[in-house]
Amino acid sequence: MNEAEDLEHLFFKCEFSEGVWKRIKDRARINNTHVSWDDTVKDLIETNNGNNIGSVVKRLCFAASVYSIWRERNCRTFRDTKREVTDVVNTMFETVKMKLLSLTVKNSIAVREVESDWAIVCRKSK
Repeated sequence: MNEAEDLEHLFFKCEFSEGVWKRIKDRARINNTHVSWDDTVKDLIETNNGNNIGSVVKRLCFAASVYSIWRERNCRTFRDTKREVTDVVNTMFETVKMKLLSLTVKNSIAVREVESDWAIVCRKSK
């Protein structure tokens, strides 16, 4: 790797991670246009920070993105293996789906939208 590996490069300036992040943002309905690590993290912390389903989905997707991009970087660096953006994103989507399925949520319009977006049926509280 010829470019400096800092947070900005790894998560926003690298073509691979840019492709991953764009797909995750679309699916998680993250509407920020930030192009820096600090601004993105700040936005995720400050907006809709709570236990509502939208906030939970955004945080799960962000965490899955960070982990998956870092893992892919390490596999490319240390194992000389390489996966396509689509493969990484699909694995991330499955991870987020499994986590969402493990939650117990209140039935609401927002929950039904998430269920539709992610093709799942969440466990509802009584």
